Amino acid sequence: MLRCRDPEKIGFFKYSCPEHPDQFTIKPLSCKSRFCNVCGVLQSNIWMRKALEILPNTRFHHITFTVPDYLWYFFKLNPNLIKYLFKSSAETLLSWFKERILIPAICSGLHTFGKDLKHNTHIHMILSAGGLFLTRKGKYFWKPVSFIPYNMLRKRLKSKLINYLKPYLDEELKKLLYTLVWYTYVRNDIIDIKASAQYIGRYAKKPPLAETRITAYDGQFVTFFFMNGINPHLLPSFCPSIYRKTYSTYSSSLLSGCSLLWPFS
Repeated sequence: MLRCRDPEKIGFFKYSCPEHPDQFTIKPLSCKSRFCNVCGVLQSNIWMRKALEILPNTRFHHITFTVPDYLWYFFKLNPNLIKYLFKSSAETLLSWFKERILIPAICSGLHTFGKDLKHNTHIHMILSAGGLFLTRKGKYFWKPVSFIPYNMLRKRLKSKLINYLKPYLDEELKKLLYTLVWYTYVRNDIIDIKASAQYIGRYAKKPPLAETRITAYDGQFVTFFFMNGINPHLLPSFCPSIYRKTYSTYSSSLLSGCSLLWPFS
């Protein structure tokens, strides 16, 4: 990424006039990495356009599924089990819509850290404010849903996720997780499809760290700003090994990609 668009280090295309070879234009090659602040934004925009083509043209709820901090580092040590967090959060909504004979559209993205850079595994989801209703005659029509009960969400997520993780949890931790209050967040406003695609695209495709947050880099140490609540803090310089660890935390949320769930794409 540091060599991105540097013609001397990564190469370039040279375009010249056959009749006037002294007149030419050089176009440097790019790294094509999704973590690059230039190439990553381009890939993010491409992903958003594709999402707009797949998702139904309706308004969406924005939902955040969180888990107790006891599970943050459990998932960090067992990344192969994060799939159950995706599955549980999706099934939580699908089961509720199924009770109303509706099929919603869902798009989920994984986030593995919070604003203070602490490891914090959670799911960001956009959910269509309605679903397809199948009539007895086999015809579909759209039925709006303006309210999602968040108490139902946290209770069902707790039940479904713990059930999937039972083979991997000891008895003491399972009992503790059942006693804890799990939190889910549902935004009060319902956003249109374009804003929703941009919202989830930030977690699925955009670069892990904005270039504007980087204040210094000397080839070995990186210094950058991060937000802790509403107060900005300057993060001390990282040595390469620690920075790679922090960077991999960013990267894991992006490498997970995004799961699109819509049966009539």
